[in-house]
Amino acid sequence: LFPYTTLFRSAVKTNQRVSAGDTLVTVDFDKVKEAGYSTTTLMTVTNTMALASVTPRTDIDVKAGDAVLDIQH
Repeated sequence: LFPYTTLFRSAVKTNQRVSAGDTLVTVDFDKVKEAGYSTTTLMTVTNTMALASVTPRTDIDVKAGDAVLDIQH
């Protein structure tokens, strides 16, 4: 197994203010796969009661900036 710090690197400090689009963490996905872990990423939407609908786009590979949710307000 690889040490955690070789797989993930934090791009922010504790209590640092961030904005939409800021990099929070970088992941070496090749090393994650090599260590035998899945690269499936969990996303949580916490304000669904304020939205008409949230529909995930499933079974697709994405890159930075690609839409992964369809949200209706």
